[in-house]
Amino acid sequence: MDEKKIYIQQTAMQLFSSQGFFHTSVQDIAEACRMSKASIYKIFHSKEDILAQIVRDNLNHIIHRANYARNEQSKQPRDQLIAKLSREIEGLVEHREYVWMLYQSASINKQSDNIKALLKQGQLIMVNWHKDTLLETFGADIEPFVWDLAICMQGMSREMIAFAEKVDRYNFDFEQLAEVLVTSIESIIKHKTSSASVFSSEDMEPFNLQGHYGEIDQKDLWDRTIQQVRAFIHYRFPSYEKKQWVEAVDRLNQEFYESEPEMIVMESLFCFLEKNEDLQININILREIFQ
Repeated sequence: MDEKKIYIQQTAMQLFSSQGFFHTSVQDIAEACRMSKASIYKIFHSKEDILAQIVRDNLNHIIHRANYARNEQSKQPRDQLIAKLSREIEGLVEHREYVWMLYQSASINKQSDNIKALLKQGQLIMVNWHKDTLLETFGADIEPFVWDLAICMQGMSREMIAFAEKVDRYNFDFEQLAEVLVTSIESIIKHKTSSASVFSSEDMEPFNLQGHYGEIDQKDLWDRTIQQVRAFIHYRFPSYEKKQWVEAVDRLNQEFYESEPEMIVMESLFCFLEKNEDLQININILREIFQ
């Protein structure tokens, strides 16, 4: 994926997020990118094609975070759940333009089987991850109604992020927010008068991934994320600043592929690149892959 393609995707996602998919034209995207419509169509077949690629790339990041969060370790199951949810919420905030784009374009999945399948896959991965995480924390006693709890947890976290967009506030404590979610789930469990469920295991069997959330190649994700960082620097940074930032990214990439990367060098480069707020999302992903 070249830098121009990534730049078009990033610009389109911002427009889809702010004004909706159907209210954004290819001409709008071209003007925002300072390109011609013909240049856009040389890379993407249609506006829907751009959207499909955005969804696909963000889905890979969701899978990466879900798989990474499964490895979180903690002495107490409750603390472990809070740590996992905190990471999830942080990820949703980091990718809030994507999340808000989906809220703004709620009906897009009616237009394309391809996009509908991608969106469904992302939803299934996260609700299954919530279900399995809740079972690990609270045990088999909640199994009869665990899908209800998982759907509630997923809905609460997403609505909080969506509302944060409206009030323009993202500087909250992620662990504190995760604590609120866990306390809410504990209250539901404590005050539940029966094991009856709205969504039974039989209802949800077609959607049960059995712990298999999908795997992505870590080096492929690294390469694509490096390309995204380079594209952002190339198209968004002033000319006089580009050289030092590109050199830092290239040095980071070179060190990553060494047989024995120098930890001090990698950490120094991560810290330098994180100084730019617009790069922090992708640098966090790179840091997680390296760790």
